[in-house]
Amino acid sequence: MRRVLLFSTIVFISLCLASGSYFYHLYQERKACRVAGVPIQIIAQTGPEKEALKTAYLAELLNLSSDESREGIQERVAEEKLLKSPVIKEAKVKRIAPGILSIDYSMRKPYVFLADYENLALDREGHPFPFSPFYTPKNMPRLYLGQPQARWCVPVKNRALAFEILDYLEREIDFFEVESLDVSEATHPSLGRREVVLVLKTEAGKHYLRLTPLGYQQEFKRYLLLQPPEGDQIIDLRLQKLAFIKEKKRG
Repeated sequence: MRRVLLFSTIVFISLCLASGSYFYHLYQERKACRVAGVPIQIIAQTGPEKEALKTAYLAELLNLSSDESREGIQERVAEEKLLKSPVIKEAKVKRIAPGILSIDYSMRKPYVFLADYENLALDREGHPFPFSPFYTPKNMPRLYLGQPQARWCVPVKNRALAFEILDYLEREIDFFEVESLDVSEATHPSLGRREVVLVLKTEAGKHYLRLTPLGYQQEFKRYLLLQPPEGDQIIDLRLQKLAFIKEKKRG
């Protein structure tokens, strides 16, 4: 008798749990349908920076100007659309309430200007993106790579040496002193023309350092021991133990 009663109790509890799970799932589905069926009226954006991008720009990326997109937007599809923007690094989209779309995103951080092109910056991973009007003016080095192919959301090639040199300079000097770095001739077929040109801003003037692609570290250390005259100077350090200094005339 006790076994029969215990078995009946277990069956009853199991049925209650199964029914509860079913109705809860049904409730969540109906709730989701109500949320998804309401056109988007508000975009709530969050991220490391407060409203880094204008809400109108996010709406434009999601094509919310059309009634069909406002009502039938899917979270994963919306995320894919946002990530097509060259300035957005990560994005997470969720409909949090009827008519309200939550967008949590982070932007790419400018590291250098890609001076081969106008209004183009690179992050530390080498991704190109337009600088203006998305970022405030910054004092960043200008990088010349020799007009590499630049496509949104794809790291530029031929940047390895330049980024290696910049990483080294960050450890050695104040990075704000670096005005530009030109590695466009670093792989020139003629050995005599292979060089990297580093321009530094100093209190005495600008220094245009001519260095070799392989020996730039030792050559830069020799530069730090020099006391060039005031004014803009071209300093050629490509020959071992020698430094040729020539005044750079303006104009």
